[in-house]
Amino acid sequence: YDPVPHPSRWIMAVPVSILALLAFVGGWIQVPDGWALVDDWLTPVLVEPEKTEASIAATVLSSVASLTLVVIAIGVAYWLFAKGPARRRQYADRLPRTREVLQEGYYFDPVYTSVFVEGGHKVADVLTKDVERYGIRGSMLAAGRAALDAGRGLRAAQTGLVRTYVFTMIAGLAIVGVIFVLAT
Repeated sequence: YDPVPHPSRWIMAVPVSILALLAFVGGWIQVPDGWALVDDWLTPVLVEPEKTEASIAATVLSSVASLTLVVIAIGVAYWLFAKGPARRRQYADRLPRTREVLQEGYYFDPVYTSVFVEGGHKVADVLTKDVERYGIRGSMLAAGRAALDAGRGLRAAQTGLVRTYVFTMIAGLAIVGVIFVLAT
């Protein structure tokens, strides 16, 4: 597999162009020591702690360092891909492990699959087999059994005799009265 750089078709060029334009606009919305449209827009809803401002020297230094690295990276890419395609193949043959890492996207997909996809399947299995079976279903069955047992106990107390009901009512009032007396 030896991909050769080539101009992209419109199906890729249009979205990348839109993203590049949005990145450019997004970068210029917040200009250090210039205008701050996002800060001004969010100020009414954000409570900021004590704000630490970067000095002008730090801002200029970081901007110059970033631009220098960008220019160097563009130069290296031009030197490798546009100016000397044979040079690119030479380096690919000399650094096969680096080429493999880059082709595999820093092995992000296998890590993502093992952590999130397989991990999600394992969590789902535990939730389905253990939590749902014993926790949810078991608690519902226990609540149903408790209601049935309570009904059986109350059925024994329901004799149909008025004197039993009056006695139960007076006993309940006496218990509530004792509780109130002890509570005060």
